[in-house]
Amino acid sequence: MYKLKKDTIKVCLDKITKSKQALLMQQNEISNAIANETKSSAGDKFETSREMMNQEKSKIAEQLIQQNYFETQLKAIRLDKSLTEIDFGAFVSTDKGYFLIAAALGKIENKDFTFFAISDEAPLFKAMKGKKENESFNFRNNSYKIEHIA
Repeated sequence: MYKLKKDTIKVCLDKITKSKQALLMQQNEISNAIANETKSSAGDKFETSREMMNQEKSKIAEQLIQQNYFETQLKAIRLDKSLTEIDFGAFVSTDKGYFLIAAALGKIENKDFTFFAISDEAPLFKAMKGKKENESFNFRNNSYKIEHIA
């Protein structure tokens, strides 16, 4: 289970790295478009276009901040710490799937299995927090049995 947890964290970090690279490329493309935009005789159209591109750059900057936060959360997980109950950093195996409690990355399909990366603010985490192996919890009219915690 330890190796699975370590591999899962690596998959999440790889996903974040790819996402950050794509966001940086978009940001550069927008910066180049702004730099190459020439002022036409329709001044209002130029200013509107420029403002829309700047707003898009701001959205991308916010997404980069979020990705950096997720990366920090994942790197904060201590692999040397053995968990006996579900808390931040836990990798949880249930009868309905796998969950990594760290960052809100959603459903991630690995080559061997699918898991959900959820934050410690997620309602699902709040339903399972503090539970131990072989215990059950309910979430949205579904019962989950905890098989393993790493």
